[in-house]
Amino acid sequence: MKKLWSKYKQSGFRKEIDDTIWVIGLQGLNYVIPILVIPYLMVTLGAEKFGYYGFALAVCQWLMLIVDFGFNLSATKRIAVATAGKDQLTRAQETTVNIIFSNVFYAKIGLLLLSFIVLTVLAFVPQFEIYRKAMLLMFTMVVGNAFLFVFLFQGLGKIKWMSIINGIARLSVLPLTFLLVKGPNDYEVAILLQGMVSVVAAVISGVVVFKKKWARLLSVDMDGIKTEMKESWPLFVSIAATSVYTSLFVVYLGLFAESDEVGRYSAGDKLMRAAIFVAMTPALQVFYPKVSQLAKTNMNAARRLARGMLIVMAAYTALWGVALFFGSEWILSLLGKDYVGGKILFRIFSFVPIWIGVSGILGQCYLLAMGGVEGKKRFERSYLIAAMVAIISTFVLTPWMHGEGSAMAMVLTEMSVAVTMWIGIRRMKLFS
Repeated sequence: MKKLWSKYKQSGFRKEIDDTIWVIGLQGLNYVIPILVIPYLMVTLGAEKFGYYGFALAVCQWLMLIVDFGFNLSATKRIAVATAGKDQLTRAQETTVNIIFSNVFYAKIGLLLLSFIVLTVLAFVPQFEIYRKAMLLMFTMVVGNAFLFVFLFQGLGKIKWMSIINGIARLSVLPLTFLLVKGPNDYEVAILLQGMVSVVAAVISGVVVFKKKWARLLSVDMDGIKTEMKESWPLFVSIAATSVYTSLFVVYLGLFAESDEVGRYSAGDKLMRAAIFVAMTPALQVFYPKVSQLAKTNMNAARRLARGMLIVMAAYTALWGVALFFGSEWILSLLGKDYVGGKILFRIFSFVPIWIGVSGILGQCYLLAMGGVEGKKRFERSYLIAAMVAIISTFVLTPWMHGEGSAMAMVLTEMSVAVTMWIGIRRMKLFS
């Protein structure tokens, strides 16, 4: 213990370690209510109405990818490199931050309008008619998410604030679920409350950003907006490809399976991802900007930091996979009779965490932070290959095996992401 404490005190990454612990703690707090709320909804709404909830959420998560457009990676890195991790910025650095912030802000408004058009088209697809009202209500989540300014908080090294804001929003809105959602017919209220979390968080984040003068809006610059979108395009293509095996897996399953089976699949997917992202998201939010900065000044230090993160994340996600595999029966017993028969589905999901954890670090901390233009191309290529794997595997397995087929397709897809990224990193000689 003494040695660990000594290493921590001598570490050049004490701020990042402290921030990660803070954010994981706050994320853990942020997950306490959702961890209670989601099982409550699973039981209270029943598998059919929770299927409405899960389907609408899947569609809106896909629309959020359109609005985010990869800015949480591209703009984050540009702001982090421009500010060099300093708290006190020069006038030139402030100007750079304001330009990036404004261009991304205006781009997001245009993309939000585009996403609403896409939603309107989907809402009138005959097969999706039963989900129409649910999708429209869940769109409030997309609106709120558009103005969270995560890229700015990450780039400036203020990610603790984002976790605090999310915590306030969740703690103020989600407890209403227990008061207002009492049965299957209350699914609309449940969906609207979920969306309002993002809206409240967006309002608070806007107040914090402008009150603290971390950025200010400049006039519209179409050339600047185009430049920002051009920088983010390869990342958007990559991230959009992941929607094939996250959001769109659920949508495709909805064409072949009853809503109760969609509900069981959504439940397994959510439980599997919740424990992964409670640790992985904070770690990447804190360390991705740091590795990006180090890659400009000390590549060996950047490699050492990324390698340490890879080892820790692989160990954590492997342990969670084992827990999910052997604890599947116990989890299902807590969810109630509507979820009986999901044991095999949950056990298939247990093979996913390790691949998500490894590819998260390989993609962001190696290919994007250290790989330059070639790394960005390989990042994009990995997800395009994964999208093809996902399309082929889900088209073959989902009509035949329904939820279990979709889960197996997800395992194959996440594995392909990690393997192709690892091959690219070795060829670029980024790993040491």
